[in-house]
Amino acid sequence: MFAVAVISIVVFVSLSLSSAADQTNTIARKYSAQLTTASTAQLSVDLQNYRRQSGGYPASLTSMAQTAGFEHLRGEIAPWHSYQLATGLNDSRFLFDRAAILAGTKAKYSNISDFLAANSCGTGGFTVATSWCPTANVRLTAASQESRADVAGEIAAQRLRMVRTLQRLSVFYNAYRTFPAGDYAGTAISLGTTYSLPAIAGFSGTAANCGGTFQISFLPLGCDDLFDVWGGPVNYRLVSTGNVQLIASAPIKDATGSGILIGQELDSGQ
Repeated sequence: MFAVAVISIVVFVSLSLSSAADQTNTIARKYSAQLTTASTAQLSVDLQNYRRQSGGYPASLTSMAQTAGFEHLRGEIAPWHSYQLATGLNDSRFLFDRAAILAGTKAKYSNISDFLAANSCGTGGFTVATSWCPTANVRLTAASQESRADVAGEIAAQRLRMVRTLQRLSVFYNAYRTFPAGDYAGTAISLGTTYSLPAIAGFSGTAANCGGTFQISFLPLGCDDLFDVWGGPVNYRLVSTGNVQLIASAPIKDATGSGILIGQELDSGQ
């Protein structure tokens, strides 16, 4: 009887330890899956911010992490993260790019090519479809995005920037009955000629390192006046002393491959 009791206790303890180990492994797997999902989502946010700042997606996650302002990614990109990029897609309205970050503890053993070829919301795979949605895959976490998603919002944001600049120009005109006709050094601006606002404001840097206040004909301007939302220079064209135009070249192309210009004009009528 005593021997049977000891064996029973040993079996019970063994089963208890096995159950505890199973529970621990289950919790660890769930926690790992949550971390993978969270890290993939954060990388997708960083990817979107990169595109908004530079006008395009990076060639790789490594190149993104080597870009100023994104150095923190060097500690976030894990071996199980995979990056996919498709460029020059055409939806008959715009040319656009598509990017996706794939992750999962078993991602390196998955058939990623088949995963990208499948499409739950359109025809064609990741690199050719005008609309692409990832299919459910327990071994992969996918976060995809497209540059065209921000087109309308970015154009609207740039137009708003220009309206604010025109308001400053309007105040200047009301005071002097002319729009600024000289650069930061007082050199005359030729009528009908297009100038880069950073150039005539005396700033030779980029949007990324721009800071402070600048002047043309004593009109103070900020970095949001000099550069567009994509980081490119805004152009200034003095049609006449009473008519001025602001022009920005968006890093967006229509379906024919032609660039899109964003323009705003202020005409005093004189």
